[in-house]
Amino acid sequence: MGCCSASIQLASLFILPGILSLKTIQLGFCSVDHNVGCIDIERKALLKLKQGLIDPSDRLSSWVGEDCCKWSGVGCNNITRRVNMLDLCNRYGYVDEATDHAFGGEINPSLLVLKDLVYLDLSMNNFGGVQLPSFIGSLEKLKYLNLSSTSFGGIIPLNLGNLSGLLYLDLGNDFGHPIETNLQWLATLSSLKYLNLEGVNLAKTTSYWLPTGSIPKSIENLTSLEEFDLAWNQMSGIIPESLGELLSLVSLDIYGNTWEGAIIEAHFAKLGGLRRVSIENNLSPNICLVFNISSDWIPPFKLRSLYIRSCQLGPKFPTRLRNQTELTTVALNNARISNTILDWFLQLDLQLDYLDVSYNQLSGTVPNSLRFSFYSVVDLSSNRYEGPFPL
Repeated sequence: MGCCSASIQLASLFILPGILSLKTIQLGFCSVDHNVGCIDIERKALLKLKQGLIDPSDRLSSWVGEDCCKWSGVGCNNITRRVNMLDLCNRYGYVDEATDHAFGGEINPSLLVLKDLVYLDLSMNNFGGVQLPSFIGSLEKLKYLNLSSTSFGGIIPLNLGNLSGLLYLDLGNDFGHPIETNLQWLATLSSLKYLNLEGVNLAKTTSYWLPTGSIPKSIENLTSLEEFDLAWNQMSGIIPESLGELLSLVSLDIYGNTWEGAIIEAHFAKLGGLRRVSIENNLSPNICLVFNISSDWIPPFKLRSLYIRSCQLGPKFPTRLRNQTELTTVALNNARISNTILDWFLQLDLQLDYLDVSYNQLSGTVPNSLRFSFYSVVDLSSNRYEGPFPL
């Protein structure tokens, strides 16, 4: 996910196809009264943190003087003067200069002195594969934790489950080293709204991991979850029906794994707010996940993005899409669909940014009534079309 701006409000980003909407979650960060200094014990704790960090571009040059509330990346409550925000994100992101500005070294346990810390962002830095500090699980007031692209390694501490007040957790975008964990620790994070575990490589089988390497049934406890990203983790096993208990879910990304079994109506019947679904068995040459849903079932949601790859939807073109009138992204790639694109789909009058129906056995002529936006991507390859190709 990368850095997020944090000044007075905690902003959690929900990315939907073609739309970037911003939902703010009030945390009560207060503007700083520059006439009052910060708590001395917290100032000293921050200096210990600075001493442990490798700072090649001197990003912490402002960390001098008595008032740590004026330091770059530090936020305080203007009544208690306690530090409640620490934003050390490397905002150079993925550009060439990013490495020159990335923090390294170690995260000093002096962070535990910051008892009122609710916001911690260490993203886009490079900690060289060292163990993710377990004491982070003791920062029990945290509501926002972003450790994406930090190159931590080792084991995700199970005591992250102690952070029951978390609203936002981002561990994704490649830690750089294999991560071992058991997702059962997520069960206590019932307030969580945003969860990104993309590319964390959760598949490694150890004593810390479930035998199947799959999603635990206890995921149903995350009833506040709106965005759930488990992409590119080489996970396997059956997708539990308990996923259908995430009643607040807006976006589901579980592509780049090797799922088995069946998707049935119970997986989606209660998810009325769902807007984005992405399921892909990218790492398996065989199709082992089947959509076993009645052809006359009417989904309770209106999707904007549907991305299904290497899963069996066919042989018929899926009639479950009949009421999906808000789609802008449709990918039904390698889905074993063997008939034509039916008239009712064309009559939805969608304007698509992305259409991929490649690697099926679609027949007939290429329809000339599909509408696309100016920069659309269209892939109709590896099918059995015949006749003229429409302009």
